[in-house]
Amino acid sequence: MAMTGVLPTTFRKLMVVKKSINFREAVSIVTSPIPTLKHNEILVQNKYVGINASDIIRSAGKYNLSETVPFEVGFEGIGKVVAVGNDVKKYKKNDYILYIQSGAYSEYTVLPENEESDEGLPISSTVREPKPEYIAIAGASGLTAKLALDKCGEMKTGETVLITAAAGGTGHTAVLLAKQKNCHVIGTCSSKEKASFLKALGCDRVVITKEEKLQDVLTSEYPNGVDVVFESIGGEFFTAALSSLAVGGRLIIIGFISGYKSGNIPEMNLQNLPQILLAKSASVRGFYLFHYFKYTREAMKELIHEFEDKIDKIHMDNGKKTGKEFIGLEGIIDGVEYLHSTKSYGKVFVNL
Repeated sequence: MAMTGVLPTTFRKLMVVKKSINFREAVSIVTSPIPTLKHNEILVQNKYVGINASDIIRSAGKYNLSETVPFEVGFEGIGKVVAVGNDVKKYKKNDYILYIQSGAYSEYTVLPENEESDEGLPISSTVREPKPEYIAIAGASGLTAKLALDKCGEMKTGETVLITAAAGGTGHTAVLLAKQKNCHVIGTCSSKEKASFLKALGCDRVVITKEEKLQDVLTSEYPNGVDVVFESIGGEFFTAALSSLAVGGRLIIIGFISGYKSGNIPEMNLQNLPQILLAKSASVRGFYLFHYFKYTREAMKELIHEFEDKIDKIHMDNGKKTGKEFIGLEGIIDGVEYLHSTKSYGKVFVNL
């Protein structure tokens, strides 16, 4: 394999060694030898990694119930190509690359070039600079926002769109995408600080959920209902959104973060679901990014191009405002806990 500089003989990575919702208890830092690349593989030295709410679902082993410990964790990263296999054509040494692949919480990651494959991982693309904003724009968060709204929610220009947890990494990207289509955007958040952030992004109505009930706002201010719901919290937020759908409305479930830490799906009374949907010709649709894999490569390129000159609109959060910046593999553990503290806004990331 061709190399850039002198590679170390070993590297460190986070591994799940005990299945648990408690991320700190679940993971351990493990030292492994630098791998020898196959003919179609590249080695990426990670610069930044993105933190996702679903990291604790992964650490609990709930993505693959048959998976045994130890296993890798982390979904996305950005870094520099430091070695390439002999047959690699798409990437070259010193390229900066954004990628999505399990096992990103590592100092180095091996990726297959995977140029012709339409299934599986990785999803990757070169970027001009190793800016962490690219992770939010076109990593798992950006792809989820774009494909959920476009392919699953069929969002149209000028519609009314409700985005729960709108100040988060995925949520604030969804706000920007909806505003690009001149939609009326309702965003929920938990604090005045986050509300100011969402208004600056262009949210037309911000609901601070510690001060107002979402159901009351939707009932009194949106009598004709909401066309598209981008829902990631679950529980009463799902129930309020469901009862407030417009005729032909589409509710997209991208998660249920209110149940992640407990490991339980919030209980909801859905006895009237058939009547609600039938009466409004409405629908409830689940969205899981990797079921839309055939669209991801093109969507990643589109997002990078689309936001290239709007990168300042993306908000990245590395914990600096708390006085403890997230750095290194140890910082990943702090970052996961910070994201679930509800104190973060924008995309949480770690500088390795």
